[in-house]
Amino acid sequence: MKVKNRMILSIVITLPFLLSACQQDATESESSSSTASKKIILQQNDGAVPNASENSDAQMSSLKPARGRSSATYSSEPIDFIEEENLAEARINITSSDDDLRMEAVYNLTLDDANDLHLLENVLLTDPNPEIREEVVMYLAEGDPASVEPLLIKALNDPHSSVIIAALDWLSVMDIGDKSAVTTKFKQIAATHYDEEVKEAAEMALEMME
Repeated sequence: MKVKNRMILSIVITLPFLLSACQQDATESESSSSTASKKIILQQNDGAVPNASENSDAQMSSLKPARGRSSATYSSEPIDFIEEENLAEARINITSSDDDLRMEAVYNLTLDDANDLHLLENVLLTDPNPEIREEVVMYLAEGDPASVEPLLIKALNDPHSSVIIAALDWLSVMDIGDKSAVTTKFKQIAATHYDEEVKEAAEMALEMME
């Protein structure tokens, strides 16, 4: 009986201390949790800890391919099928018996293609219509001087004055390679051609090249 009474007395004495210790531990735990929460909030405000939305954005960003990169290589310039069709049609129509078709075909040929230059040369030397031959001269003048200069020099022998004058005008302002040969031809035209208008054009061309 005495032992039992001692145990009860011991429990009664010890209980307040246990309750006090438990309450203190709970307070310290709550304080620690509050402090940790404050630190996280401060770090989020300072940008140190990204929030859930930022983490999601970062993950999505990492999944996106880098701008300007691709797993496949594509041509930067799409094929112009209409232009290709016009070119193919022009190569046929340039030999047509219809003047209008030949005139239109001249400007649809390309000046950087050797075969097209050959077609234009053929028109320049053989087409029966001087207006078309003159159009060829003016179109050739838009090309690379090194490529079109020989053809324009051939146009100086054309039987029609308008074609010769067009060739004189364009050759006089082009960056040609052999100026001495061209000026010699100009002088010959200025001295011997039967058409006074052509002679005057040749003299003006010589002045432009000086």
